[in-house]
Amino acid sequence: MSWYFYRKQLQKYINTVTVKENINLVEAPDWTGITAFMRLKVPLVIRFHGSDAYFCKLDKRRQKFKNFVFEKKALKSASAYISPTTFAGEETAKIFGLNRKKIKTIHNGLQLDQFNNETPESYEDKTLLYIGTIIRKKGGSRIG
Repeated sequence: MSWYFYRKQLQKYINTVTVKENINLVEAPDWTGITAFMRLKVPLVIRFHGSDAYFCKLDKRRQKFKNFVFEKKALKSASAYISPTTFAGEETAKIFGLNRKKIKTIHNGLQLDQFNNETPESYEDKTLLYIGTIIRKKGGSRIG
């Protein structure tokens, strides 16, 4: 039950800060359903970036039941969702039975037009710009 009290502690903190700082929206990740069992005073937007259920499905691995329940509970309480790709949004909607109309795809989570290389001939050899998390399940172990 420590997970429940931890979430309630986070809920209290988030609600206090949102009121004090006049914050009108909270964004949270989907992974492990951190917002499950929270009642926030402002709308919650959940960002899809690889829930446990999503990657277990892609990897054909069995998921812990508790993780699925937490993720589904958190997702069902959200007002809207942000997905980095259409595929991730559609797959997550299928897994959890979500309303697809509440999903907005924002590719890469940044505006690519703000990264215009005006001197493409000028570059550093063996340099890579990677926007994301370097982890095994996203191919991070292959960088070398």
